[in-house]
Amino acid sequence: MSQENIKALIVDDNYFCAKRIEKLLKKSLKVSKIDISNDIEDALEKITLLKPNIVFLDYELNDSNGFELLKRIPQNNKSIFIMTTGFDKYALEAFNYSIFDYLLKPFKDSRFFASLDRAINYIEIDKEESQINLNRMPIKQTGKVLFINSPDIKYIKSSGDYVEIHINKKKYVIRHSISNLYEELNKDHFYRIHRSTIINLNLIDEILFSDYGEIDVKIKNEVFRVSRTYKSGFLNTMKIK
Repeated sequence: MSQENIKALIVDDNYFCAKRIEKLLKKSLKVSKIDISNDIEDALEKITLLKPNIVFLDYELNDSNGFELLKRIPQNNKSIFIMTTGFDKYALEAFNYSIFDYLLKPFKDSRFFASLDRAINYIEIDKEESQINLNRMPIKQTGKVLFINSPDIKYIKSSGDYVEIHINKKKYVIRHSISNLYEELNKDHFYRIHRSTIINLNLIDEILFSDYGEIDVKIKNEVFRVSRTYKSGFLNTMKIK
């Protein structure tokens, strides 16, 4: 993982506690983005939209608590949760929710960084192992399973309950949801530019801008429209302002 890839979310209704954690996180070269929430609804929205790698979760949150938040986290969420609280009596229950670590306030800086480093190391190892799988994709065909190299995929189009995977001049059709397939791909190399289209970023030849604010992507003499829903994220990914 690159040096600036970790996104962190602090969920704490105590302003000073949240700011202290934020200050500590800013000392890490590997943490690039830090957000703060002070209630469950806002935290759920940020977890869904921002997909933080690490969430520092306080137990007491206004009229609710951290466990109520954890009960509402989608099963496919991959964030690591580190609980930060002034009460040790919740530690056992916390680990029933697969809490990565339990920091008892007031914790020392050294204890915080030990937990942060361990979480980042876990994320990096998990990503490396995932990359091994992401680089090879099994494609079920009649009577056999083919393995294709994901970096060779030019683009993917949805077609009803099926997706078409285009590699050079070949097309493979499999029964799969384009949304689920996108989650399996390496986001450093692939981007969903339309609800029905995923492209390989490394194969883009040109990005075309119209007078009406529309964007098209050209890949090997084929042109794909970037929908307005994905336009901002796509331009940010391509570092185009």
